[in-house]
Amino acid sequence: MDEQQEGYCESCGRYIGAYKICPYCGAKVKERLSVKALKIFSLAFTFIGVIAVYFVARSADIKKVAISDIKEEMNYAVVCVEGVVSRAPTFSKDAQTLTFYIEDTTGSMRVSAYRKDVEALKSANKIPRMGDRVTVCGTVRVVEGTPSLIVNMPERVSIVQAPQAGFYDIEAISDSLLNKIVKVSGKVLSVKQTTGPLSVLIGSLKSSSKISMAIFKNQFTPPELNPGDTIEVVGVVTKYKEQFQIQPRDSNSIVVIGKAEVVEPASAPITQIGSINKSMVGAKVKISGKIESVKKIKNGMLINVSDGTGVIAVLVWDKTLAGVPGKELIVGGNSITAFGAVEFYKNKLELKVESGEDIQVSGEKKATTTPAEKKAEAVSIGSIDKSRIDKIVSVSGKIVKVKDIKNGKLFEVADETGSIPVVIWSKALKYVKSPELLAEGANVSLKGKVSEYKGKLEIIVNRGEDIKLTGPGKSTKPSGTAGGVKRISEINSSMENQRVTVSGVVQSVKSISKGRVVELKDDTGTITVILWDNVWSEVSEKVTEGATLTITGKVKIYRDKLEVIPSKGADIKVTE
Repeated sequence: MDEQQEGYCESCGRYIGAYKICPYCGAKVKERLSVKALKIFSLAFTFIGVIAVYFVARSADIKKVAISDIKEEMNYAVVCVEGVVSRAPTFSKDAQTLTFYIEDTTGSMRVSAYRKDVEALKSANKIPRMGDRVTVCGTVRVVEGTPSLIVNMPERVSIVQAPQAGFYDIEAISDSLLNKIVKVSGKVLSVKQTTGPLSVLIGSLKSSSKISMAIFKNQFTPPELNPGDTIEVVGVVTKYKEQFQIQPRDSNSIVVIGKAEVVEPASAPITQIGSINKSMVGAKVKISGKIESVKKIKNGMLINVSDGTGVIAVLVWDKTLAGVPGKELIVGGNSITAFGAVEFYKNKLELKVESGEDIQVSGEKKATTTPAEKKAEAVSIGSIDKSRIDKIVSVSGKIVKVKDIKNGKLFEVADETGSIPVVIWSKALKYVKSPELLAEGANVSLKGKVSEYKGKLEIIVNRGEDIKLTGPGKSTKPSGTAGGVKRISEINSSMENQRVTVSGVVQSVKSISKGRVVELKDDTGTITVILWDNVWSEVSEKVTEGATLTITGKVKIYRDKLEVIPSKGADIKVTE
């Protein structure tokens, strides 16, 4: 059939166009060669076009923007940002997520990479360190006005290594070095695991200056560090609570150049007190001498010891004192041998004893009956005046006011003659039977030591058994909640360091150094929830104003205010 006849039915001769079956006579018609060629060409052209668009898009220049220029209308836009890594990268093995923060001259933002992109960055050795200048390209996310960037183009990540660190004495650290890389050396004074980072206090080898080093556990594993070790650290100078600190860039940034000598108490030689100096801070020594005086302090005591060459204060916490054999002999005039770590506190050297067995006391004098064991004098509240300071009294009255304070509760107790503040510390409160009934309106009888604080007299109750309920007030305990979830009004200072679960609506989310402050509210009250960066990076998308959340965390008290601090992202769940 010639070309003029294409498009006509071979049976009836009528024009049928691209039809394969004649609509007039129903005969099957062979597909036109030109139509078949057009179909193949269209499919091939589309495929080639898509491939071309893909490669053009991957190779095209992406706009580089300042962090402050990123607005909500740019959500899901693809941009590049250049800045300095301001917080060391953290890696979540469970979620296969890499997170770090960058700053430019206009602001800061969080950068995240997930799974295959994390592997690509690792393979290309493109995991940045704190202080590096980086350029990252990816998809913008803006939640509640806070921008973040998701890296989905790992090949476009470029890193300019940070400049070589300069060596500084700890004493020379100042605001001019903020966010700059420095190298310092010093002696480890203490190692403490906090709810967030591992906190290492470093003392200068040349002066009494100190600086803390913060190491987050999901950043890297540091070398083993012990008090007395001499170390060199390369890190970025930052500030936390107005105090300078240094954040190491990685595990190789911490070098132990001198291990603390391990000394057994029994075999340790006697060190003359007069020879103890600031260069020995962190080292463990043994002293022997005469007890000059004993001073009771909060949660412990200071024993001033002299040996003819000098005087030093020996610090013994109550939990250590409980294990001291013959502790009743810790009286002025008796002899004492003590083994502990040299510390420098408020411009004075002291010896901190960590085990009761590291103190041996001898002598004929014995401590008199302690105030807590003396018989309390029953008095009316109105009769308590300054002449009774440091004496044990017994009073009865009604609780008219309750306030949470750091490490305890403050009650205002009144009888017909007057009223007085009564302090009960958390360690005592937990031994009170039904502490939730110690509420406004409750009648109590109690005994404690009269003290003066900021010009006002108060009674300190040191033992739970020293306060008894004689008539209940309104219980602060809720009628009951499901699944172990507590109402916010039920959380009190006696729960410090306990894990609790609360549920409520997010009222606000505010940025702080190293995390976010979330205000959570239920129908009974409001509580502060602290989300450190390692937790925030896992839950940022679900913790928004108006969201209903169930949060499990440890109760803490900061500046007389209760807080709940979850330890991982899984502790925060969205409540439907």
